[in-house]
Amino acid sequence: EENENLQRHLLHATYQMERMDLDFKASHGHLESELRRARVDMEDLREKFWR
Repeated sequence: EENENLQRHLLHATYQMERMDLDFKASHGHLESELRRARVDMEDLREKFWR
């Protein structure tokens, strides 16, 4: 029974870590996207400034 409890806790912890990993990857992708957009905006401003 103790083994079953430990196994259940381990499965739950594994599930939570996998969810956190997915959340991290999703937020990382969002931040990368925002960074690309900011770079494009910065380049546009730079071009307007030098005209």
